[in-house]
Amino acid sequence: MTGWRIGYALSPAPVAKAMTNYLSHSTGAPGTMCQCAAIEALSGPQDEAEQMRQVFEQRRDLIVRRINAMPGVSCLKPSGAFYVMMNLEQIIGKQIDGQVIGSGDDSLQSCCWKRAWLLLCRAAALARRILCA
Repeated sequence: MTGWRIGYALSPAPVAKAMTNYLSHSTGAPGTMCQCAAIEALSGPQDEAEQMRQVFEQRRDLIVRRINAMPGVSCLKPSGAFYVMMNLEQIIGKQIDGQVIGSGDDSLQSCCWKRAWLLLCRAAALARRILCA
């Protein structure tokens, strides 16, 4: 159910309690439509789920292949997600359209947005947001 963020967990009681405490202050309840869709997704036929898993696997593999073919850019192939974290260390200090790409600033994000309408988020900023929320 891409985009309809709903999930469940199986855990020891103390972990479930901690998750409940956190989630009760960080998210709202999923809408009725999402809850009904989740029931159908879990109890309905699974043949299309396997087809979609294969499509997402192909898309992930294409993205990983294309990223790793870019000079100075690499990424690991995630085993259970569609998202990738790119390693951009080798392009720090290089120029793109006359703009020097720095470390720890927003020059790369700015350049990617201006040239390709591509939004990037530095891993450090993402981690800070997740860990300090």
